[in-house]
Amino acid sequence: MDGTLVDLDVEWEALKGELKKYFFENYGMIVSLTPFDVELDRVLGELNGNAKRAAYKIIEKYELMGIDNIKPNFNAIRIIKKLKGEKKGLAIFSSNTRKVVKRVIDMLGVKDEFDIIIAKEDVNKHKPHPEGLKKITNSYSLGKDRILFIGNDQKDMDAGKKANIKTVMISDSKPYQKTYTNDIKVIGKNLGYRGEYIYLRYEKVSEMVNSLNGKILLHVGCGIGALDHYLSPKFRIHGIDISKKEIYKARNLANIFGRNFTYDVKDILKFKPKKKYNIVLCSEVIEHLHVSEREVIEALKSFVNKNGFIVITVPNKEQLRNRARKLFGLPEILMDRTHVKEYNYKEIEKIIEDNGLKIEKKGVAVLYFPLENFIKKIIAPKSVIRNLLIRMFPHISSHLIYICRVNREDDQYAERSIC
Repeated sequence: MDGTLVDLDVEWEALKGELKKYFFENYGMIVSLTPFDVELDRVLGELNGNAKRAAYKIIEKYELMGIDNIKPNFNAIRIIKKLKGEKKGLAIFSSNTRKVVKRVIDMLGVKDEFDIIIAKEDVNKHKPHPEGLKKITNSYSLGKDRILFIGNDQKDMDAGKKANIKTVMISDSKPYQKTYTNDIKVIGKNLGYRGEYIYLRYEKVSEMVNSLNGKILLHVGCGIGALDHYLSPKFRIHGIDISKKEIYKARNLANIFGRNFTYDVKDILKFKPKKKYNIVLCSEVIEHLHVSEREVIEALKSFVNKNGFIVITVPNKEQLRNRARKLFGLPEILMDRTHVKEYNYKEIEKIIEDNGLKIEKKGVAVLYFPLENFIKKIIAPKSVIRNLLIRMFPHISSHLIYICRVNREDDQYAERSIC
């Protein structure tokens, strides 16, 4: 896993130093641990199970410390998804500890893609010994000619050769690039954000938000935080969401990409920040809530500073697809079955203005056609034709975007702000 799927930032010298100290203080053994796994196997082979468990705990500790700075190999992740889609069996044979392997594939959104995991604790002899590969081949009950082993160093090549399995080596794979938007799609789709249209909306929302003055941004209902990675690096971003599961994913995503975002599990109506924010972003949230729009907007107003911005986006119930259905006497359909309600532009603008906000700028994003699954093969989701149509006829777009400010007749919200 380390070196093929990701690069782990492990302090190997410190790890070896602690292991050497453990073996000397507890067993009077002076060890070199070079090469690492071969020498570790030899030493542990002379000791009891308690020594093995203690050694692996030390290794696990250092590997877990390195998880915060993992560098994914996005090409490898794409290949995994492609192979799984082709109904191929996938297994991991790793020299890393099991907890770390599971944590990493969970962070990358590929934990369900693997049928078998053979980690450090699962074998007595590690690479270049073929024990782990033999366990995998026996589990699949396949001929060796139908198995391919992908590794990243000579130990992997040697293990594959000894197991008589076809082996290829990834070398100098350069797994990490700071061009994050394409790579966010890879991880985001693995974590459940699969639609291409979601990322088109992110592009438009981020374009409008990035034009605003201010450095401190609160993302309300942030989900896994994928949109945050489209925003300008000038922002210090804090996200809140009521879902523990989504916040867990958001934190992992930020770690993967080295972004200094912070996330907390909070209920929008109960959140009481100590200071105000320059920008409050509430994107595709209101339509999910079983509370009044007034309650939500009052909460958003309480989060923003005196001269700050509130950005609201909602799905448009009068998008082109629903307009076409209406022509044929068919009922409107919700864009997402988890939506409580959706809005046309007149309804959402009235709600915004009736609740003390002033609309400063409007935008739209994404155009769904009727029979979209067919039409998108002819007119790409991101195309000049679609962009031209929603510029000419904005009210047929699928998402409505509003940049607002509090229409203040007094200074009731002008409390201490973050600058």
